[in-house]
Amino acid sequence: MNCQECRDLFDDMLDRRIKEPLKRRMLNHLTNCSDCSVRLERQRKAHASLFRALNHFDGIEHLSGGFADRLVAECHRPLP
Repeated sequence: MNCQECRDLFDDMLDRRIKEPLKRRMLNHLTNCSDCSVRLERQRKAHASLFRALNHFDGIEHLSGGFADRLVAECHRPLP
């Protein structure tokens, strides 16, 4: 598995929608690729923060325009 294939599966992994043996291949890649591991951890934290915030939110109509686009951009921001 290459980095792009792994990153394309981040959402499925975080939502626990990834099945064996693909999960094993992804975990093997993450074990050997610190860049993808860091990116997945950053996305996991953003994912958890978003769900915590939405649990306290009283309506999606209050989200500012472009919120989803900014969130996705932040999750995919290049590492320093």
